[in-house]
Amino acid sequence: PDFDTRVTPIRKLVSNNALPWTDIHTKCFRELVQHLVDSVPIINFDPWSPARMEVSIGPQGMAGVLLQKDP
Repeated sequence: PDFDTRVTPIRKLVSNNALPWTDIHTKCFRELVQHLVDSVPIINFDPWSPARMEVSIGPQGMAGVLLQKDP
């Protein structure tokens, strides 16, 4: 939840008007890593089932999701 808000400071580092890395970025990165470590994985991947990759690219960034049918 709120992933876009959580990574806003880091995403700004790779924009056209990139900023230098600061303590704010370090704090954001550490909080994001801790959130990912503490989160329950939602991956249920079967490498033998058909899958497709959905990708979205826009002005604010890009995302990819691997979609797979239930067995």
